[in-house]
Amino acid sequence: MPKLIQYRTLASLYNGPFGDGSPWPAAGMGYVFVTENRHLIVVDGGHGADAEPFLDLLTEVAGETPVVDLWMVTHPHGDHYGALREIATREDLRGRVSVKQLWWYFPPEFRDGKGKAPCEEANRLLREVCTALGAVEHTPRIGETAVVDGLRLDMLFVPADCSDIRNPNSLSLIFTVKSRDKTVLIT
Repeated sequence: MPKLIQYRTLASLYNGPFGDGSPWPAAGMGYVFVTENRHLIVVDGGHGADAEPFLDLLTEVAGETPVVDLWMVTHPHGDHYGALREIATREDLRGRVSVKQLWWYFPPEFRDGKGKAPCEEANRLLREVCTALGAVEHTPRIGETAVVDGLRLDMLFVPADCSDIRNPNSLSLIFTVKSRDKTVLIT
């Protein structure tokens, strides 16, 4: 039976000031879908500091040098792709995992409420990740489907028109992952 694991990132354990102007790390996120044959679909993965514990989790559920068939990055915040970037940039971590495909959609024309273009930098960084890991880069489209060992991923939303969007969270990919008898919606 396929399995869904939610990874609690290190930043989600934050215990400090709130509302006093102090920097507060975002909680980040990470999900791992494990098929009956231990194939993996990964969604995000947390901050850079989460790289090693996230790799430990992947090893625990899929064995030594886990193979990620599909790694999805939902939107251009570092707490969603930071762990993946850290894995790709550190030689000691790169050899601990194999990533076949990396999917993301960050429209380069997007400007946040302050006029900044965070997608340009995130796109550059994720292309570097693909090169370092030997992963295939893919830009998903609405209606597209991927199948990994019986789990079906269906793309429901990509931010094709971001002219009225000012918050990178609103660029999040929306998709379902379906097994024979369950469906999970990722927003």
